[in-house]
Amino acid sequence: MTGLLFALLYWKFGLGLELGISLAYTSLLTLIFVIDLENQLVLDKVIYPGMALALAFSFFWPGLEGISALPGEALGRAISSLAGGAIGLAAMALPFILYRRGMGMGDVKLGALVGLMTGFPLVFVAILLSWIVGGVVAAILLALKIKGLKDPIPSATFLASSAMVTLLWGQAIWQWYL
Repeated sequence: MTGLLFALLYWKFGLGLELGISLAYTSLLTLIFVIDLENQLVLDKVIYPGMALALAFSFFWPGLEGISALPGEALGRAISSLAGGAIGLAAMALPFILYRRGMGMGDVKLGALVGLMTGFPLVFVAILLSWIVGGVVAAILLALKIKGLKDPIPSATFLASSAMVTLLWGQAIWQWYL
């Protein structure tokens, strides 16, 4: 599956810096997806280096919309990344605070990582998409009695997948929505 994603990224970005960054993000998100799916864990030793990497990449990632009023595109992209990280953290912290048993702190940290990767305003696309897809999948699992109301459903899998979709098509989704 990862090989197909890598091929899709090469087809979309071609050979260059964007491909290298997107391959790193895909590898990181795939690792988070698999670990959460199998163990329902989002590991700090994956998230924290990922955050540092995403912040460093933000200076070079053309997929981030920079804040145009700032001098220099790279600084604008870094500010967009930081704003996305703060929004992602806050958006995932709210359900954690309101219903602690529903998700773990790793999901909250993943929200920050996804925000750093996608930046502002695309962090909204990633989080909303993960909530919609996660809700639909949860409803189907409940309706088919595969899962019960008290059974855990790994939410980081949906957030990691939505982050990947947002990195690839987030701008188009955002423009369509507006």
